[in-house]
Amino acid sequence: MTTAGARGRDHGALGDSLHCGLRTILQWGTAVALALTLVGLVLKASAGQPEWGAAMAMPLSELFGRGALLTIEGMLNLGLLALLTTPVLCVVLAAIWFVLRREWGYGAVSLAVLAVIATSLLTSP
Repeated sequence: MTTAGARGRDHGALGDSLHCGLRTILQWGTAVALALTLVGLVLKASAGQPEWGAAMAMPLSELFGRGALLTIEGMLNLGLLALLTTPVLCVVLAAIWFVLRREWGYGAVSLAVLAVIATSLLTSP
């Protein structure tokens, strides 16, 4: 049995593929973020670093440069980056799916969300 989409369109298997893709991105993104964060926390605890307070996030240029990923702070920042990237990837997938299905209204909203995210990333200090 298929579900009727917007304006009476029948999305059928394509609608199911969107849901499957979103579910996969969310599951893997969350699992990777959790694993990286746990590794960072275990390394922090085993190194005997008593400071568990908030730390500054690393800029991306610093995170991916000169072996920062191999540090405890780098691992924690990478876990945070994976967690933040997961929903953005879902919006990208949804935008592509809506545009391919010619659902222009939903595609425009998804692209607008991506534009807001991009603008905030490019204009933040």
